[in-house]
Amino acid sequence: MGNIRKKDPDFADKILDTNNEKTDKEITEEATKLFFQTKRLTPKVLTELSDVERGTNAVTTLGMLNVATEYYKDLYSLPALGDSESIYLIHKKVTCKLTESDRDNLNEKFTVKELHIALSTADKATAPGPDGLQYEVLHQYWDSLGPILTRTANDMMKTGTLPKCFEPVEITLIPKRDKQSSVDFKDLRPISLSNTALKVISLAVCNRLQQYRDKLIGPYQRGFMRNRHISQNTMEFNTMMQGLLKAPPDDPYCAVLMADFTKAFDRISHRYLIKVIARMGIKGGIFKILKSILTQQYARIQINNCRGPRFPLLRGTRQGNPLSPILFNIALEPLFYQLEELRGIDVTYNNILIHTMKYHAFADDANIYLSDEEDYITAFNALYDYEQASNSRVSIEKSKLLGVRKDFKKLEQDILPFEQLFLGASSMKYLGLNLVRDNWAKFTSYLPFMTHKQGFSKLDLISKAQGTNTFICSKTVYRDLVHPLADNKLFALDKAIQKTFRHVGERNLYARPKNGGYGLIHLGTQLLGHRAKVLKRVEDDEGWYGKYLRVKIVFHLNRLDIGKKKIRNSQLRDFDPYTFLYDKTNASYKKLEWTFTKTEIQYIRAWLALVPRHRTPREPLFGELREDQLQSLGEREPVPRDIPDAVRRMDFKGVHKSFQEKLPCIKPGNFLKICPQANEDKRWKKFWRDLYHLEWTRRIDLTAIHLFNHGSYVPTFDRKPQDEPVSVMCNLCCDSVREDAIQIHLYQECECTKYWWHELGFSVPMHLNSMLAPADTTFKNLRRLNWFVKIVRYTYWSKERVSELQGEPHNPLSPQQLKRAMNSVSPKVDDII
Repeated sequence: MGNIRKKDPDFADKILDTNNEKTDKEITEEATKLFFQTKRLTPKVLTELSDVERGTNAVTTLGMLNVATEYYKDLYSLPALGDSESIYLIHKKVTCKLTESDRDNLNEKFTVKELHIALSTADKATAPGPDGLQYEVLHQYWDSLGPILTRTANDMMKTGTLPKCFEPVEITLIPKRDKQSSVDFKDLRPISLSNTALKVISLAVCNRLQQYRDKLIGPYQRGFMRNRHISQNTMEFNTMMQGLLKAPPDDPYCAVLMADFTKAFDRISHRYLIKVIARMGIKGGIFKILKSILTQQYARIQINNCRGPRFPLLRGTRQGNPLSPILFNIALEPLFYQLEELRGIDVTYNNILIHTMKYHAFADDANIYLSDEEDYITAFNALYDYEQASNSRVSIEKSKLLGVRKDFKKLEQDILPFEQLFLGASSMKYLGLNLVRDNWAKFTSYLPFMTHKQGFSKLDLISKAQGTNTFICSKTVYRDLVHPLADNKLFALDKAIQKTFRHVGERNLYARPKNGGYGLIHLGTQLLGHRAKVLKRVEDDEGWYGKYLRVKIVFHLNRLDIGKKKIRNSQLRDFDPYTFLYDKTNASYKKLEWTFTKTEIQYIRAWLALVPRHRTPREPLFGELREDQLQSLGEREPVPRDIPDAVRRMDFKGVHKSFQEKLPCIKPGNFLKICPQANEDKRWKKFWRDLYHLEWTRRIDLTAIHLFNHGSYVPTFDRKPQDEPVSVMCNLCCDSVREDAIQIHLYQECECTKYWWHELGFSVPMHLNSMLAPADTTFKNLRRLNWFVKIVRYTYWSKERVSELQGEPHNPLSPQQLKRAMNSVSPKVDDII
């Protein structure tokens, strides 16, 4: 409940108020907004804002607009020129990265198809800009608007001028995740809302730049880059950290500087960024369009649906524009060119050098690796020059200098003015993960499915499944790659998720939606695939992490060959890492703890569980490796021809999809025993496919008939008699029915259900064969069936009916009661049309 109060106090009060009157539609809408809270929270009404540095404060909307406008007008004002020598030094190493052919491709005219692809891949959950136009409108009228937008984009490339309608930007203020209660501007994130049409053009420009990402952006910048992932940073850093803590370098000043940039996106100088873009070789029309988007907009602050006066945006990249992330990455590159002068920290294994790391970066989170005090000086100078040239500022309060020795905090140095801490402290985090160990118990306690009061229980099943896959499974995979879940905890996590889907069996929950399931990701299977994919880096990773794994594999095979955990490098022979990966005898997987960490052993076990193996281990062709050969140990080699194509193309991230494909089309076994004529595969495949279109594509709520065709969502189940069948009473018509025949009575014989069937307008007699995978899958028929199933289920155990049956005599439902029951169960027509 505390989490809800932080996110939306008003909604917290509402859900604790049991007397408030709301429709099902309102309840579901609020629940959906809360669960998908990262994007769909209703804007909060601001009651106070402060600029602590200037000592100003406001508590009225007009006052807050004035204070906010002054703050952000100053933040986005033209920055003063920095030290000329620093500017020269920071730009000196920026060289042309693109060929003439690359530039020609970048400067080709935009096409309608290219912009439509950008529109199709845009994040539809983002808010519209000042014109109020949503992505759906552009999509709906693309045939008319597409050519106009394409012509506008090409005009911008030709003239370098932003159309007047693209100039305005509205800035909304969003509290940072860990500063929800703060009213200080420094704890608010300014989100720029540009017009949707401009965002489509910006995304198309971004797509073009992404084609040359490997030329423009260094390999260890991984934020917002295709085929680069946050998990690469966390896994590499975790590997480095374990090695450093296990065997600290001789120099006591060896440390990691976790640099935190203040208002990183907002402070970047336009003059600086434009010069960097040009020096990288981005010229011509694409340069003009970048410059126009960057420099020709003005902003207005929006607070409580009121707008302040306009002011120019003379610095910063727009948070909310698709171009902003890659422009920020480009702006950071000159700093990392300077940091190449560092000695850095060596990544080694058994005294064999794997790689020397100088930095890691993910968006504005930068790790700088320092080997000694000389590196401190180099880093200080690089950061100073970068600040002078770009107008960025490294936060002295938030940046940390983490040493690899326990006494590092007491070590004296006067070069870097940051707080000194021990890298191995339990409180240390990197990109949201604990460095030492991840607290899975705390993580699961914050998951939305852990409490019904977080709105999750009010979501429809499809939204709940999609939300679970998007927000829960993705976060679990990210953490698991660094701190793998134990099997028992993983099993418990899957079970906890399953319990939130009432009326849905495990098999039905994980089956493909087009086969009648809900497509929920089975974490046990999905994590297996992601873990195994790490071992695939032995084959295809040209970076140092793949080399690190290959070196460890060679050492392990040598240890098994000699029969000892401790071996000298001079004893090494050149075993083939591919033999380890594809050993069908399992001989290579003995004593894994001799070489690999607990996390790496989990990767190996996942690989063994998923990948078919065909090789038999054999002795190396040559004897011990020479010294020069040791230095090249672990270098990537071509994948052998004997590796099957199916293994090479194996989609490890899609292992769950393969798991789903194996699950058969869902059929209700209990009903088919009663109604065997409905047991036809083609019939069920067609029904589920048509229902998928209505439920998943058109988002029509047909949950009742969906679950009914699972064999659930019925008021009571047939019971297998222990001895002789016992008679039970039908709560609707009060007839005596055998306990093992209640289903056939309710859906084929009961006079009360026949009444509802007739009133709903069905032309055929009531029979299960008309309800199970019906041939008529029109919206009209399925809506009526959905309504019928709900009426039967809700009325059978309604409080009014149960209370009535507690007395004597037991009378069937009267015509008036039947009609009232029918009217009391909503078909949700308004919700679904």
